Amino acid sequence: TEGEGLREPHDYGLAQLLVAMQALVPELVPGLAPGPDPEEGIRQQVILPWAMAAAAADAPPLPLLGGVPAMAFQAAMVRAIARRYGLGSDAAIWAALIAGLGAGFLLRHAMSWMVRQVLKLAPFWGSAAVSAWTFAVTCGLGEAAIRICRDEAEDRRPTPAALRAAFRNGQRRGDALHDAGRGGAPY
Repeated sequence: TEGEGLREPHDYGLAQLLVAMQALVPELVPGLAPGPDPEEGIRQQVILPWAMAAAAADAPPLPLLGGVPAMAFQAAMVRAIARRYGLGSDAAIWAALIAGLGAGFLLRHAMSWMVRQVLKLAPFWGSAAVSAWTFAVTCGLGEAAIRICRDEAEDRRPTPAALRAAFRNGQRRGDALHDAGRGGAPY
């Protein structure tokens, strides 16, 4: 209703209402703002550190000696991602990853691991190339693990095509990060 012409005061306590609302705004704003992306948190806090550890482990110019610890770091990363989603069985996650990515992926991954071990014999650049390769592959595995764990936590199964796409996207992100020389920059 129009306040003018009726009773005093004409604003019916509008000033006090505005003061009260302004006092509540700091309490309301955090609840209205969207929360951080949980997957981005996993990328920053899980994938990036494990990818750097795997790359560092695979860098020494000693064939086989660095490759095995790098795979252990990759397995630990997948385990950490599964735990973020409340999943406990590492073997089940790995089985789903291998089944989803396919036997061809597993064969390519094994062959690339062997090629990386041979590349380590090249002085200087061999270790750098292997380190970059391991970093990117670990990022790819991490993205595929996020996809499968998220879907498993929601009682869904990702398609093999979706898992392969997640792996490729993660590998591209890893390549871009390594190429940019921003080891600790946002993923």
